[in-house]
Amino acid sequence: MTVLLTLTVGLLTAIAACLGAGVVAAVCVSWYHITSREGASGYFVVAMGLLGFVSGAVIGVVCARVVAARPSPTSRASARPSATRDASVPARGSSAPPCSGMFSRP
Repeated sequence: MTVLLTLTVGLLTAIAACLGAGVVAAVCVSWYHITSREGASGYFVVAMGLLGFVSGAVIGVVCARVVAARPSPTSRASARPSATRDASVPARGSSAPPCSGMFSRP
């Protein structure tokens, strides 16, 4: 994943977080009865929107870099251990009885 793609993911996440935070802040204005005198409710909504934008950008960039550091999900090296693990799990009912000894009295 290139740096340009990482920044694009970060920007899209930031825009979505900004819109989400703005909507929630607008609902909180009426919920908490924030006064509109001298633009207090407007400043609150804008501040929460900017806070959502910055936090969304940071989370988007970090998540994009974490996902980019993983191996490709289509590679054979990553598919083989899961197939081995799934084959070794016993079928339901073929293992020891559930709760054996859990509720027995001493």
